[in-house]
Amino acid sequence: MAAGRINLEMRLKILFCALLCTLFFGSCEKIELQSKENTPTKEVNDGDDDSAGKNDTSSSSGGNTESGTDNTADKYNTGDELNVETYLNSGTTALVWVKGYIVGTCYRSHDRTTLEPPFGNAGSTSILIADDPNEKDLEKMMIVKLRNGNMRNALNLQDHPENLHKALRVMGYRCVYLKFSGMKDIVDYEFPI
Repeated sequence: MAAGRINLEMRLKILFCALLCTLFFGSCEKIELQSKENTPTKEVNDGDDDSAGKNDTSSSSGGNTESGTDNTADKYNTGDELNVETYLNSGTTALVWVKGYIVGTCYRSHDRTTLEPPFGNAGSTSILIADDPNEKDLEKMMIVKLRNGNMRNALNLQDHPENLHKALRVMGYRCVYLKFSGMKDIVDYEFPI
């Protein structure tokens, strides 16, 4: 009887291990979700001062992230320069330059944009750029997250309202920030002559 019991216990252990292996290895498939566009963007929320208390990492449903793509994400190389419209519609994941004009700022959410002075606190954490220096259509703008330090000190509209309507080149990777397509981790920037 003891041998039968050991044999039964061994069978149950083997069956249990097989079940666990099936569940473990069967759940390792890559899941592809359908989206409205082929733009490889991600919602970014780093928990800093302009997103305090919010942990929303869901995909964007507003702003210019719904613009159509021309499926040319692969045609741009590191260092290429794009205008804002091309960048927004390309879906590129390459490290590229984007040239536009500083047209305003966004603070804590897509709905809190400021396109005219005074900018106050709203002007210190991000800027909006567009192809037209007088652009008012949010769908034609992209956001640039201003990290703490030299970049924020030089570009923010709170301390430098004279930057409004200036041409700017930024280099970085695509992301969605505050429901806008744009760049968060800027590698470089310059005011072109």
